[in-house]
Amino acid sequence: EEELAQIRAAQEENKENFGYYGKWALCRDLSFEEIEAKIKNLTIKGMVKAKKYVSLMVACNGGHSSDMLIDNCHSYGEVTAKSNYVGGIAGYGFANIQNCVNHATISGSEMVGGISGDSSMPKVNCINHGNISGSGYVGGITGYQNSNIIYNCQNNGAIDAEAYVGGISGYSRQGSCIYNS
Repeated sequence: EEELAQIRAAQEENKENFGYYGKWALCRDLSFEEIEAKIKNLTIKGMVKAKKYVSLMVACNGGHSSDMLIDNCHSYGEVTAKSNYVGGIAGYGFANIQNCVNHATISGSEMVGGISGDSSMPKVNCINHGNISGSGYVGGITGYQNSNIIYNCQNNGAIDAEAYVGGISGYSRQGSCIYNS
């Protein structure tokens, strides 16, 4: 109880820098180094419901920097969106995502994935165990693969969609590659 009170106080004090993580969230080993944005060794358990740009970890991160990294993160719970860009680790983003595992159930409309809904950066050594559903552009790793690489990733969850659906990627744009997955 005392630890949760300290975490809530720190969140309130720094929410303009890090966001608000919710009433019972515990965030540990979160680091932002120099100009590089990195999220490492983070496990999130919870439920998120929103309209679009939704995830348990990062809803949307901007920029086109190869220095942005999400590494060794795990998500558990449920993510529900009424619209697009929905994922267990990232809803929409430009971060390299590696060694991440999604166990959450993910549902949305379009661009829905176990790891990311839509992403323009590589996904390496990622695993999805959650069930993923949407109307279109739905995949176990990413819903919409936007000219990037998916390497050594696997999907173990059920995928349910009406169009553009795949075990790894719902849709792979020209210039995208999937290796050893």
